[in-house]
Amino acid sequence: MSPSTLHIAILDTDTPVPTVLAKRGLYSDIFTSLLQDASSRLSWPTITTTAYDIVAGLYPPTALLPTLSGILITGSAASSYDKTPWVQLLDAWISFIYVNYPKIKIFGSCFGHQIVCQSLLREYGVRVERDGSGWEVGVHEIRLAKEFLGAFSAMKSTGMKEAGKELKQLPTPDDTPSPTSSPSAEASAADPSILRLQFVHADHVVLTPSHHSPAPFSLPSDWVLLGSTPHCHCQGVYQPSRILTFQGHFEFDRFVNSETIKIFGKIAGWDDARVKEVLEAIDADDDSLRAAEMVVKFFADAAGPAVQSSHRPIKATQASKPRGVQKQTKEKMRRSGRIEARSRPLLK
Repeated sequence: MSPSTLHIAILDTDTPVPTVLAKRGLYSDIFTSLLQDASSRLSWPTITTTAYDIVAGLYPPTALLPTLSGILITGSAASSYDKTPWVQLLDAWISFIYVNYPKIKIFGSCFGHQIVCQSLLREYGVRVERDGSGWEVGVHEIRLAKEFLGAFSAMKSTGMKEAGKELKQLPTPDDTPSPTSSPSAEASAADPSILRLQFVHADHVVLTPSHHSPAPFSLPSDWVLLGSTPHCHCQGVYQPSRILTFQGHFEFDRFVNSETIKIFGKIAGWDDARVKEVLEAIDADDDSLRAAEMVVKFFADAAGPAVQSSHRPIKATQASKPRGVQKQTKEKMRRSGRIEARSRPLLK
């Protein structure tokens, strides 16, 4: 694959609610559209994606793994601590990939964020649990950590240079919007340390003090906290050239989150007043375009020497493929927005 092409495996861990599925397709379809649009804005020539039904046990085949630029794990109504076989298999597979394929970057959204942290950071005391403060829903402002802003802005973009193009850097507080900035980036340019995303989650990642880390919370030395909201401290984590996670949903907009809440609200037993309050919180502008560009930049980043010293999760020290991963997969290959493959069963 040429340096101007990114190939991302998208792991579908749930199916959108029926109204969203009918209009937008699977979560992998939504992510593909957003990433390809962001890539176009950043002048990256090509992003291809392959979708896998993780709930059905369908994973990227071993022969394909060396060709992947990254893996994207979607959100789900499931919890990362569930004892459901497919969740436990995914937990083991993430650490298998992290240890054995250091060139593959991993991005997780919401549930994806939580299970990545659980899989790779449990030896640091990191855990996922039900949030005692309740749901975080609607559009909220993430205060990006200074450490994240510094580390993310310093990443390399060798692939873009090889393609004869330069990748835009994440804004810093001293930056001003350029004529080519995305609309969402311009909207938040007054304070680039703020990132506004849609939210709908009741679990959260808990960082605790650890003897492994000199920091006040439990992360390896080369990992940083993405940022925080008043409701949720850990809004994501970042390890240069390896891991990026968001607790929020840049793949959700007003329509997707509103339709999702109409279903989730009933399941959660919310009354009409509570549903109305949440729908009003959803009806707000967000920075999804900027977030999508951040994810493209992350996948396009060239790994530096420091990445080779990344920690090895205790439970993944043996280079063995988790049992239960099916050898045969049904794939959707998308090239510049064109779907080229068989349809596959919907997630359950």
